[in-house]
Amino acid sequence: MEEIPLRGGDAKGSHLEANHGSTSSNFGSFSIEGAQQSRIQSRRCQVDPLLAWTLLGVLAGAVTGIVMNQAKAPEALVLLAGFPGKLFLNTLKMLVLPLLSFSIMSGVGSLSKNKKNARKVSRLTVGYYILTTVVAVLIGVTVVNVIRPGHSSPSSSIGSNSCHQDTDIANHSQHNQTALESLLDIVEEAFPSNIVSAAGNLNVLGIVTFSIFFGVVASSLGEDGQPIMQAVEKMNKVIMKMVEIVLWLTPLGVGSLIAASIAAACDMGEMLQSIAMYIVTVIFGLALQGGVVLPLLYFVTKRENPLVLAKAFSRAFVTAFGTDSSSATLPVTIQCAKDLGYDESIINFVLPLGATVNMNGTALYEALTVIFIAQRHNVVLGAGQTLIVCITATVAAVGASAIPSAGLVTMLMVLQAVNLSQFSTDIALVLTVDWLLDRIRTVVNVEGDAVAVSLVQHICST
Repeated sequence: MEEIPLRGGDAKGSHLEANHGSTSSNFGSFSIEGAQQSRIQSRRCQVDPLLAWTLLGVLAGAVTGIVMNQAKAPEALVLLAGFPGKLFLNTLKMLVLPLLSFSIMSGVGSLSKNKKNARKVSRLTVGYYILTTVVAVLIGVTVVNVIRPGHSSPSSSIGSNSCHQDTDIANHSQHNQTALESLLDIVEEAFPSNIVSAAGNLNVLGIVTFSIFFGVVASSLGEDGQPIMQAVEKMNKVIMKMVEIVLWLTPLGVGSLIAASIAAACDMGEMLQSIAMYIVTVIFGLALQGGVVLPLLYFVTKRENPLVLAKAFSRAFVTAFGTDSSSATLPVTIQCAKDLGYDESIINFVLPLGATVNMNGTALYEALTVIFIAQRHNVVLGAGQTLIVCITATVAAVGASAIPSAGLVTMLMVLQAVNLSQFSTDIALVLTVDWLLDRIRTVVNVEGDAVAVSLVQHICST
């Protein structure tokens, strides 16, 4: 079996190269030179200055937001506080689609050179994403039925004094769809009729489908396709360099976003009293998925302390919490994986795909919230309806765009699947705390991607 030594190459550390001279990587047994491995271990032990500044930005943003919230700062001041964060998030989103597309094309192109290993990576990746998402949904359904937070949150909690308007939610709920129609819509999104329109509308599933198809076909052309794939790889490097530059603005951007989110929140005391148990239930469920299930899966597979992975991807987790978007965090996640010396073809396939379809936290959140809403109105869901919630929440999470609060829109689909659309205005209650819960579940989503790329890398290199 061909060995692939790890060698130093660029400023960021390590690339993998096959002995026969090709710049692409195969998945054989990895021979890591002692000096290079020591360098990687040394880098792990060092304090990442960008991470330290980002944590400081999170703290400063939280303190600023609380002060502004309690002082009832004027709307103009809140808007001004969040403006740098908005520019930062928009810049990351500007780079997400080209990064997503070129990364997948490059990853698929590299994998296609070894069809046996390509099939292995694909099966491992898809199997992992399905398994962890199903487990997340089951955790959400279990904790909400055990804790029953809906019984401590009366349906009268949503009143005329709510700072969130129900108009948009009501407009969404007017267009009721059957569960089958909703599922077919998600499948249809994966096959857009116009790729330019799909990019303009942030149809991430459509971009992923096109990118995978393009990478497979371009690789199958042999020598004729090599110039195309080389151009794709160079474009991918250019986009990654642009991302590295933008990421140095993370401390300011993340701090600004958090400050504005907290400052614009409703009366925090009243909000916490009305749905305190719901918040506890969601955080407990996410803690089980992110603090028990994923670390246990990592430990059982690699026999390594999960804290090693947590430390390596800590900057990605902080960015996920700050930006509230797994897509915006994708560049950071990719860079963390590269710093660990992982195979770039695995990184470029697993992580962009994960940022699109691997929504552990969102799936758990949607299933839990729908049952919470049913409990608030004393609606008992039978075994069959609970199964429908599980299935629909899983598919809806995959169909949700990897952008902030997209789960609230797809949650309407789950409500409609179990004939609870008449209670869709209850989502306004969820909106009062979504600024916090959405950030936590985004961290769980990104953690799932980090575990995925680590496990696939480990399995394919042994």
